[in-house]
Amino acid sequence: MTVNTRITCLIGLLILQNSIIMYAQDTEPEVLLERYLEKGDIESREEIKEQFPESAYHHFCNTYELLDVNNRKAKELAEALIREHPDFALGYFALGTIYGNGLAQYSTAIIQFNKSIDLDPQFPRSWLNRGMAKIGLNDYKGAREDFNKAINLKRGYALAYILRGVANYNLGDTDAMLIDFEIGLQLDFRALSRVLDIAEIAVDKAIEMAPENVNYYFARGYARFADENYRTALADFTTAVNMVSGSSEFLKYAGATKIFLDDPAGAKTDLNIALGINPDDPEIYYYLGILMNEVEDQSSRAYEYFSLAIELDDQNPMYYYQRSKSSYNLMDYPAARDDINSALYLNHHAGDFYAMRGQIKMKIGSQAADFCHDFRQAMEWGTSKNLKRIMKKYCQE
Repeated sequence: MTVNTRITCLIGLLILQNSIIMYAQDTEPEVLLERYLEKGDIESREEIKEQFPESAYHHFCNTYELLDVNNRKAKELAEALIREHPDFALGYFALGTIYGNGLAQYSTAIIQFNKSIDLDPQFPRSWLNRGMAKIGLNDYKGAREDFNKAINLKRGYALAYILRGVANYNLGDTDAMLIDFEIGLQLDFRALSRVLDIAEIAVDKAIEMAPENVNYYFARGYARFADENYRTALADFTTAVNMVSGSSEFLKYAGATKIFLDDPAGAKTDLNIALGINPDDPEIYYYLGILMNEVEDQSSRAYEYFSLAIELDDQNPMYYYQRSKSSYNLMDYPAARDDINSALYLNHHAGDFYAMRGQIKMKIGSQAADFCHDFRQAMEWGTSKNLKRIMKKYCQE
């Protein structure tokens, strides 16, 4: 073996070793959990369950999935997790989050966050959520200190900047508020939608002080859109579009909002212009699909749009759910079943998904016990579908 060959082999071995190390790091439960918590990465959550079954991390995921879906059950699971793993900081974090974000019992939440921080002071979300609980108790100085800690622990923490802006507003430091909002919204405009209930007054003040900042209008509009306040959302999006006419993001959400305000022509115009600017945005295809499915009654075109959205992003359960509805309308029930199963894999706590699967099973001719199980799951998780008549007829025990 020549010297060059030996060097080549050595380099290849080092690359392989580094790849193995990086893979091991990427599959550690802490790394997977961070991805799940910060990005909603369903694959990371499922990988935790598959690779670390019955571990504390597995039980944490089961608990955290129920936050704001079934807080009573989530509280029971968090308490059981703490009993089984009393030194697991995330158990106390989960319980504190349920008390604070879910049940608005802020003093009790802080007690749990204190325990989480004592066990793991390097976990930024415990500081962030404790700060939110302190805002609930009007302790804005203490909240700001917690948000400072979260920002120091995690680079580019958009939500921490936004919440620190809220604390600064309530402490009378509006200049610092503007700086925090500018940074936070630049990092992630969607973050505001998670805390609009406690941030809206401060954001209104920011717009009053800096009416030339288009990001404030857009972020507030998106938060209102996410909260289904479509008329006020459209007012903000319209302002943003008038200020920056060539933004596909602004046009996309303006168009999406018009769907829900019964303006299909306006929606189509805005969405098609947005698509021309950015043809690689799956959400534009998704909203065009919604327009075809819900308003235009063109299921074939809706199916095509949802398929394009899925090609660009195959991890969004709503894309599969809506394509399933298109297939159902086209009486292609096997395709509808495949898509609704994919949607449920990605989000198995959505009542409408179970309701849809139950309806598909009825069309295919499944046993009543099979589709009734789905209808009961839909009722348990909450659904917009009226299932009472179907269940009364077919699902009496």
